[in-house]
Amino acid sequence: MKEILQTATGLLTQADGGHGPPKRYAVVELLELNGEGRFVVFCFSSDTGKWDATVRPSPLQPGREMHLLNHEVLAFGGRLWWVDVSLGVLSMDPFSDKCELRHIKLPPGSVLPRQSHAEICDLIKYRRMGVSDGRLLYVEVSMEAPYQIRSFVLDDESGRWTLEHQVSLDAKERPLVGAIDPLNADLLYLNLGAEVIVSMDMRRNRIIAQSSVLARGIHPCYCGSNVFLPCVLPSFLGSSHIPGKKGAPKQLTLADVLVRSDK
Repeated sequence: MKEILQTATGLLTQADGGHGPPKRYAVVELLELNGEGRFVVFCFSSDTGKWDATVRPSPLQPGREMHLLNHEVLAFGGRLWWVDVSLGVLSMDPFSDKCELRHIKLPPGSVLPRQSHAEICDLIKYRRMGVSDGRLLYVEVSMEAPYQIRSFVLDDESGRWTLEHQVSLDAKERPLVGAIDPLNADLLYLNLGAEVIVSMDMRRNRIIAQSSVLARGIHPCYCGSNVFLPCVLPSFLGSSHIPGKKGAPKQLTLADVLVRSDK
């Protein structure tokens, strides 16, 4: 029996002409086979209403594995992106017949030797990727004070990272990266001392807002950096139909399947 090392699932939608409500979607689960240098790609397509499985060779160096847990799968540039904050990203276009996996390393100096599961669980608190203002960003916090916070932007065509911001933060404890603002690439949310969330303007190198998680009734033990999920809800979300296989008896809207919190 083959041993599955890691697994992570992402969702990608596609609209006609690249704008408006989605006309189709794909759900992709990526499984890494331990010690085999291969990935199994399970893909569900709204066009067919079925799951398909393909085996793809690993684009990583021999002996290197991806830590796919604890970081959300990102949708960017018509591709899904699986993140390993110690190594880099794997991406693929689920609507392509080839389903080829593409690997891009982290910026120079950020790639680390093979990490244990415990080391990755700690590292994810201080490193993060996200999509903001139509770009893919990578953010990291240095290990020692004064803490240096760096953000990089990916050039998808060349696969190279460009340093966007580097700021210093005088904090008593090492800041945790909460989230990258999905609309403003200069704005970063940091968790200070597990009790305070601050909004930091990286361009102006200043904290512009802060909020106490205790005041909002959230226990500090639930405020690790990876509990935050930034998202942007489009205006057509409640009225657009959920794409499905042609010939289906009825296409539901999101409003049909949402569960109201007061029920």
